Amino acid sequence: MEEHEFELVDNARARFSHHGIDRLKALAPTFPERSPQRLACVELIAEKEREIAAHSARTALRRANKALLTAWAGLFTAAVALSVHFFNWQPPRSVPSAPLTAKPAAITPAAPPVATPEPEFTPEPLPSSLSELPVTPR
Repeated sequence: MEEHEFELVDNARARFSHHGIDRLKALAPTFPERSPQRLACVELIAEKEREIAAHSARTALRRANKALLTAWAGLFTAAVALSVHFFNWQPPRSVPSAPLTAKPAAITPAAPPVATPEPEFTPEPLPSSLSELPVTPR
C-alpha cells in the first residue's frame, strides 16, 4: 500500500472506531474487497478481539488467584482445627500413679524423738485339734 492509502485507512478507522465489534462485523462485508473502509473495519475488529482476549485472561488469572488463596486458607484452617482437636479433646490417658504418701512436715531443730520400746511378739498356742497328729488307718 502507498502512503496515501494508509492515510485513507486511518481516516476510516477514526470514523468507525466508535462502533462496537458486532456492528463492525456487520459493516465489513458491505464494503468492497480491499477498500480502505473494509480494511479499517477488519483492523478494528482484530484490535477489539485482542482487548477482549486480554480482559478475559486477566479475569481468569484473578479468579484463579482467588481460588488458590481460598484453597490455601482452607488447608491451613483444616490443619489448625485438626491439631487443636487432637491436643485439646483427646481422652485422658491412664497413667499409673504412685501411692500417695504424706509429706513430712518441715524439719525444725527440736529435741530428738524418744524411742518407745516395742513389745516382743509371742505366738499364741495352737488349738488342741491341730497339736495332735491325725489318725491314719492301718
